[in-house]
Amino acid sequence: MADSLTSIFINYEVSKLPISNPSLNNSLFFLIFFATTLIFTKRKPPTAFLDPTQTSALKGLAMMVVVIEHLWVHVAQERAPLTFGGTAVALFLILSGFGLTLSVEGTQITLKRFVFQRLFRVMIPYWIITGIILLLDYLILNRVYSLQNVSMTFVGINIYPPLLYLDYVRWFITLLLLEYVIFFLANRFLPRFKAILFIWAFGCFLMFLNQYKIFQLGSLYQIMAFPLGCLLAYYKKDVTRIVFEKRNYLKLILLLIASLILIWCVLNFTGDDNILAKVTRISLLNLQPLLSYFLAILIVGGVGRLGFGSGFLNFIGLIAFEIYLVHGPLLIKYNPILGLFPPDYIVISFSIFFMILIALSYGFNLLLKQYFVSKKIVEKIAGQ
Repeated sequence: MADSLTSIFINYEVSKLPISNPSLNNSLFFLIFFATTLIFTKRKPPTAFLDPTQTSALKGLAMMVVVIEHLWVHVAQERAPLTFGGTAVALFLILSGFGLTLSVEGTQITLKRFVFQRLFRVMIPYWIITGIILLLDYLILNRVYSLQNVSMTFVGINIYPPLLYLDYVRWFITLLLLEYVIFFLANRFLPRFKAILFIWAFGCFLMFLNQYKIFQLGSLYQIMAFPLGCLLAYYKKDVTRIVFEKRNYLKLILLLIASLILIWCVLNFTGDDNILAKVTRISLLNLQPLLSYFLAILIVGGVGRLGFGSGFLNFIGLIAFEIYLVHGPLLIKYNPILGLFPPDYIVISFSIFFMILIALSYGFNLLLKQYFVSKKIVEKIAGQ
């Protein structure tokens, strides 16, 4: 059975796809993405800065970039430049910290409600997809995992190579769950501002562990993204006032673009032959994503305040978590589409793959809402 399935599903862990001219094809991916976003952009009532429609659009933007990034990192023989996938993952974490902080504003956080909300929105979809991956790995790839590894990944502890490569994205779940635990403890026992300081202190502690290879989950800027989101939510009114006051908005956009160009030039045209240069390079490599996702936030926020919104980005944003869970194994380990076309037709094959990915993720989202994660079910079980 495994042999018949491997003839249908291609495993790009073993055989990489020889895509010619990665830069051109990557540019075409982003051009199609941008054109689709514009086609489905319509005039709407103006929205407040970083309201749910804007954060949903940002999730959609981030998810598109992540999938494209993973094509180049895990499927293609040669990686394209300027894919921004790491920045997109950090944007997810910023939005998670932002949304979570706003959700507890003015309320007393309770363990029961907090746990059940995370259980139904994050863990149940994660458990279902994990079970499907383990089954498909056995049927298609003839892989069997130890009981210890299966138990750890179901709990959400994905810190060992066999688990990290189960779908190539679940390190994110481990980091997210860790941030959730710290967030609850901080907001349960501390005033709001002290809670944010505690979350930041923990982020700095994680960066220390990461830098010295004691405990590594993501890059430095990804580790600090969740605390940044919490801080952004705490100062949302002040940030909104400062950013959109008189001509500040346009000045900030131009400043961010100029800074990103300058950082790119420094990183690409200078060396790191001494300690100061190495420290500068590491700092810029982590500052560049930070500026990039704040540029994305400002652009989407500004467009929303003008009364425009993309239905395409909002739709992708609503099913972003499902796409995140599904896309890794489907793209990398058992891909049914890319092998049907010559590598030179990657733009066509990847577009078809992405449409199938959206359909599967949307179906999964509907299934979850019907039976597991509807608001009524969560509130009933949480006792609200």
